Parts: sequence; structure tokens; C-alpha cells
Amino acid sequence: MHNIPLDIVDKNNLDRIKKLIKMEAYPLEREYGIRGAYFTEDVKHELYMNDLRKSQEIACALKVSEGFFRKTTAKDALDKIFYVDVKMFLMDNLMTKVDRASMAVGLETVKPFLDKELMDFVGRIPARFKIKGTTGRNTKYILKQAISKLVPMDVIEKKKQGFEPPLVEWLRGELKGFAQEILFDSKTRQRGYFNSDYIEQMWKEHQEMRADHTMRIWELMVFEMWYRYFIEGERKFLKQIEG
Repeated sequence: MHNIPLDIVDKNNLDRIKKLIKMEAYPLEREYGIRGAYFTEDVKHELYMNDLRKSQEIACALKVSEGFFRKTTAKDALDKIFYVDVKMFLMDNLMTKVDRASMAVGLETVKPFLDKELMDFVGRIPARFKIKGTTGRNTKYILKQAISKLVPMDVIEKKKQGFEPPLVEWLRGELKGFAQEILFDSKTRQRGYFNSDYIEQMWKEHQEMRADHTMRIWELMVFEMWYRYFIEGERKFLKQIEG
């Protein structure tokens, strides 16, 4: 690490390098939680204010994933991660979002890989058949082998692509004004939940392309809109979204 000229490493990669080095000392269950978190405990300590900061000492989000790691009977680290992914990322994230988005346009989605018998069978397959090699790039190995004579290789090897909207560009473009209004409005500041100076720093780094804080900014926006709509009963900001 001492040989890396840090002055020529952009902030996005530098933060990632620091995060990866720090995680080397963590057990699997904590590394899993930190790797997938947009707001690590260090960031939350800087971001949270007053009572919210005090609550951080009582309730740690990492304990949720750590609890699932304790429940699984799997022996292999990869199978443990798969189990937690199913319990958290798949059930409370991917499936929820796909269901809401598809139902909004009257589209029924089918998930054949989530068939119970198939999942039970796959769960018993040794981990070495699921990811081949040490780099982790040859994923879904046994599935690819099973369909290799049925599906063209360019389809099998195609890079995975989700349904993510272009939030990075939106927050620097057409949503920039709306985001600023939500994040830095006097009402938001006076609420006193979050450190406005820290949010301004993230915003500036993002706009100057010195860092990618897309998901942090987006989640702070969503929280504020949720609070206004469900707690305060405000509807005014919806007109800006619909317009």
C-alpha cells in the first residue's frame, strides 16, 4: 500500500481501496454488511445528529445481517453469503422493487429460478460448482454449463444488467435542482436529523465528479420525501415530481 502514489488515485477508487483494506481484518459476517452498505458506521457517525447519533450506539444495522449469518447451518462461506442474500437482498430488495415496478404497469413477472424445489436442490450443490476459480468472475458456473448447448455463448457471457435508472447523471442534470431543494431546504435543515455541512460536502464532491455519492444522496432524498409525505402529510413536492 505504501508504494501506491495516492495523489494520482481518484477519490472513488481511493475510498474503495481504504474500505477493502479495512475489511480484511473483519470476520465474514461484518465484512458482508459493510461491503453492501452505502452508509457505513463511520459515515453515519459523521452524518447523524443529536438523538439519531445516540440511537446509533443502541441499534446497529450490521446486527441484522450478522443475525442471519448465525442462523444458517451452511459450512462454506459462499453458501452462508447466499443464504443471507436470499433472506435480505433478494426478499426485501430485488423482489420488492420488481413487483412494485411491474404491477405499476400491469405486468406479471415470473421468477422460475425461485421455485422452491429448485432452490432446495441448488442449496445442496457444493460451492465449488457455483463459482469457478479464485477471482469470482466465473459465476453461475454450473448453470452456464447446463445451458451451454441451448443458449448462445454471447448471451451466457453477457455482462449482467439490472434495471437501474441513470441516477448518477440525473443528480448532476435534470434532478439537480429538485435534489438541492429537498436536501438543503430550511425545513430539512431544521429537522436536525442530519449534519447539513456533511451533506453539502458530499453534494459538492458529487457535482465536481470527485466522488460518486449517488446512492447516499438518493437515499437522503427519499427519506426526506417519505417524512414529508407520511409524517407531515405534505403533498406539495409531488407536483414537482409529476411535472
